[in-house]
Amino acid sequence: MILSCSSCAARYLVDPHAIGAAGRKVRCAKCGHVWHQEPSHVSTEPLAARPSEPRAIPDGSNLPSVRRASPGGRNLLGWATLLLFVTGTIAIGLLARQQAIAAWPPVERFYALVGLAPEIAGTGLEIRSVASGRISEGENQWLVVTGEVLNTSQHVREVPELSGMLQDAEGKTVYEWFFVATEMRLLPGESVAFETRVENPSSTAEAMAIGFSGRD
Repeated sequence: MILSCSSCAARYLVDPHAIGAAGRKVRCAKCGHVWHQEPSHVSTEPLAARPSEPRAIPDGSNLPSVRRASPGGRNLLGWATLLLFVTGTIAIGLLARQQAIAAWPPVERFYALVGLAPEIAGTGLEIRSVASGRISEGENQWLVVTGEVLNTSQHVREVPELSGMLQDAEGKTVYEWFFVATEMRLLPGESVAFETRVENPSSTAEAMAIGFSGRD
């Protein structure tokens, strides 16, 4: 409620309850003028306590309704979030099996227990018809190795990186190298030939092995 002094026009904001239903005398703090202030038309009844919970909207009202979130809805949202997190974690684990095993080898046992062990490099493929020979080009000697990779499975297979090793008479590796085939994907029953060369191979090398490298 706003009071206005009729003498100096000073204005004051007061609580209507302080004036009362019958009115009362008031004094202007600025000029000292005294007058009888009538009560305002605003109801002096105490305000009803605000309900702590939303109430239903009466029929015919154009106001939007307020719905309370049910405990079941909150639980459903929580379970959906948890399921999404677990699913995402499993998907990442499946896509990064090799990286996870390389970073922490014991995790390979977990993958094996749940039937998700990563495939060994070259699964479904066979290296065959391997042959080698030496040629001279100027002052250099070359070991030339040829062969082929065959897809023996019933599925399309990616051809991984291949590796070659030269070993001495005691079986120790004296040289290792890596190479790739000319085709990186094979249909069932399809094969691809490869050729790789080693410049000036070690004179102690007496055996050779060709396989799939298995490295990332």
